[in-house]
Amino acid sequence: MQLTDEQRRIVDHDTGPAIVYAVAGAGKSTTLAHRVQRLVTVHGVDPARILICSFSRETVGDIRQKIENLGVHGTQCLTFNALGRRIVQKTVGAGHWQPFDEKDIEHKPAQLAMKALIELGRRQGKNFATLDLNPEDLQTWISICKGNLRYAHLGKADLPPEGLKSATQAAHPDNAHYLEAYRIYEELRQNTRSLTFDDQLLLGWEALVRFPDIRAWLTGAYDYVLIDEYQDVNLVQVQLADILTERHRNYMAIGDDDQCIYEWRGAAVRFILDFGQRYNAVEYTISDNFRCPAEATLLAGKVIAANTDRHPKDLVSQKGFGGNVLLKGFASDGDVAKHLVEAYRAHLAKGGTPKQAIVLVRSYAQTPAIEARLIQEGLPYRVIGSQRFYERPEVRTLFTYLSFARQERDMAKGLGKPSEQYTRRFADIIRTPNRFVTNDWIQRIRDQSLMQQESIPALIERGFYEVPNEGARKRLLRFVQVIRALQTRLEANAADTLFWLVTELEYLDYLQKAAGVAELGEERCKNVRALVQYARSRGKVADFLEHIRLLHVEENEADASLPALHIMSIHRAKGLQWPLVFVPSCADDQLPASAENQEEERRLLYVAMTRTQQELHLLYAPQDKLCRFLDHAGAAEVLTHADMIRRSLAKPEGNFTADDAINVALGLRLYPLGRYMDVWWQPQPSQIRAINQQLHLALKRQPDALLQVERFKTQLAELEAAQPAREEALSCWRSLERRLLLFRERPLNVVLHAEPPPGDFAGTTFLFALKGDKVQVRLAADGKVIGWVDAKNSRFPVDQIACWEWVEGVPPVSGQRISASRRSLFLRLQPVKSPDLEIGAAAPRPEPLPFAVQYLASSQFNEDLARLQGALEAAARRQVSAQPTPVV
Repeated sequence: MQLTDEQRRIVDHDTGPAIVYAVAGAGKSTTLAHRVQRLVTVHGVDPARILICSFSRETVGDIRQKIENLGVHGTQCLTFNALGRRIVQKTVGAGHWQPFDEKDIEHKPAQLAMKALIELGRRQGKNFATLDLNPEDLQTWISICKGNLRYAHLGKADLPPEGLKSATQAAHPDNAHYLEAYRIYEELRQNTRSLTFDDQLLLGWEALVRFPDIRAWLTGAYDYVLIDEYQDVNLVQVQLADILTERHRNYMAIGDDDQCIYEWRGAAVRFILDFGQRYNAVEYTISDNFRCPAEATLLAGKVIAANTDRHPKDLVSQKGFGGNVLLKGFASDGDVAKHLVEAYRAHLAKGGTPKQAIVLVRSYAQTPAIEARLIQEGLPYRVIGSQRFYERPEVRTLFTYLSFARQERDMAKGLGKPSEQYTRRFADIIRTPNRFVTNDWIQRIRDQSLMQQESIPALIERGFYEVPNEGARKRLLRFVQVIRALQTRLEANAADTLFWLVTELEYLDYLQKAAGVAELGEERCKNVRALVQYARSRGKVADFLEHIRLLHVEENEADASLPALHIMSIHRAKGLQWPLVFVPSCADDQLPASAENQEEERRLLYVAMTRTQQELHLLYAPQDKLCRFLDHAGAAEVLTHADMIRRSLAKPEGNFTADDAINVALGLRLYPLGRYMDVWWQPQPSQIRAINQQLHLALKRQPDALLQVERFKTQLAELEAAQPAREEALSCWRSLERRLLLFRERPLNVVLHAEPPPGDFAGTTFLFALKGDKVQVRLAADGKVIGWVDAKNSRFPVDQIACWEWVEGVPPVSGQRISASRRSLFLRLQPVKSPDLEIGAAAPRPEPLPFAVQYLASSQFNEDLARLQGALEAAARRQVSAQPTPVV
């Protein structure tokens, strides 16, 4: 197996800092493995003094295996967290810190978050459930804080000056309870000497900035450091790696800035983009993609090129053409789901398996229509990273409101009594949004309702309060008002009722405020909006609830052991690949999901598009709302070009034409196809001959194209030369219009040659022509001359007429038309209605030349022709020597 030239340059890098920008599907881990092999076998480096860091155990294991397959054993391949843990353990062993409890390290954050909330509630004299936050969100927020050196109590951290340059004080933008809970979390952790997953890195970094001996130990432990997926690093990882390599800077970072999609979690694209300047590093690029067909890479490359905060690089398909990218809009999300399921069925019918296909969504709020269709079709599926849409807590709460209101209505009609299910539903909704009542109060009113067989809203209405303050009483009465109003809306359209309920509860504001991270809050809000939209065509509330119940029943009856189609977020898909990829998130209100970070949203689309190994479906609804990233990239045109190039390259010798040669040459101009054709393209000898022949024929058409272009330029020049005269004429015409309007009541005298006909020219139109120093008057109908303009006796200022061909005369509708002597005619002047030429208008511009003619006549064609001929020569040489096998 041979490396590519790009990979070989990276492998051959000896010492000093280096940054590698590697596109999606570039075979990064293989390149790292070969560099380690060279360091060991050529430079004699001890494998144990080479450290490779990445994020997941799977990635680290894959890199380790590839290194061992090359005959090198003992290389230190660690996750960042494993490295941090080693530093903490070394610090404990050196006596700087007391031992930590390292048991169940990955689950400790959840346990501590729950305990912190309980303690926060106790300190405030409340049940923790009355606080506007939940343990999962708190845990996520604290994790992000620790990964970015945001301390609960920076003033009490007692960091040395070096540490204070990077560390900051944590703060939540909307909910002060988060910081309070974070501080309690830290008290509990320190009191129990717990080491959490996030503290492995934070404490590891602290040890390095606090204790010189630990710093000396770590900086002396490794001679070479290689960091994989550098675009995903957060601040603590950046700072830790900086200290780790400060002694030698034999530091190579490898990643893809175009795949930086975790900025909301603390990653920052500037970390990788600024690496070269920070360390004066050598820069390398891997542009080869070994995963995707060219149809996908051409479009993905065009999309991501619009980002300004990126390292410029091409995305080159090693596979070449032969894939299938479908860009299609639909009337509704239901139609998108129908297409997706039909295409998935076709995939299965052709022998494909569920694990070879994936549905990637920007937000899990985009899954309802797809899930419903899969359930109805009896196709097993799994949502990876979330519940099914009807099981998500923020959605389930709204179902519970509807069901509780329906039970209230039925009880008011004498159709039921309070039950355990009824009171449990009340307990589920009374705190969402939070009404700040205690568990004890909720249990007592539930018991009272069951004991007296009376509805809970009725109990509240007649004074069952016993709540701590007036605010709680008002909130409970407001709750009752909402339930009573909801009862009256149960026969309305389900979507309208849900929209009303969400608005009345101020539910979206509540979800956003209660979330630890804005991204999580917005995801929940989207789920709610998606539910309302999904209910739009599902009838009344009762019909909708029954529909959801049946979906639940059908899904529960499905065989969980059967292979299933996976649905996951784009965030979870990074690093993975499938032969068939569906992206039903290509509407402009889905991608971008927000206006705040357009470049990261574009990177998300890029990641989704580069997961495919063969077939990619980019779907959107409605049809006029294509994602702006695809729209601005001219996606439809790019795919049309890609198909034309594919067809041309696939033609056998006898069918390849000069137009195909021009098409391929143009492809080299418009898209990054040069490297593919120079390195990876493998045409048959007969194709090489055919293309060379047609290139010469295309070149023979260039003189004719040049002649057409020259003629076109001449026509344009003539038009431009006539433009001043046209503008002057237009100015005169407008001036005449103004004068005709100004003097419209002043008649023009015409001296007649003969007696006027019966009717005195009523309804007749007259035209004028300048003959010497006189103006001739004739009938518009047949051109017969009937007299001359009497300039001397006309009340109309004849000298104001610049061009008599632009006016016409008509007898006045009322008043005198003929003089008493019957020798003069009085006319009213007006602009001609149908002049032979539009006054001041330019002659029609010639039709633009076909793009192919313009291209053929340009110097660019000759340049591209030379490039294509060079690619043909390279392909011929590769047929003589063995083609290098791509290393992935």
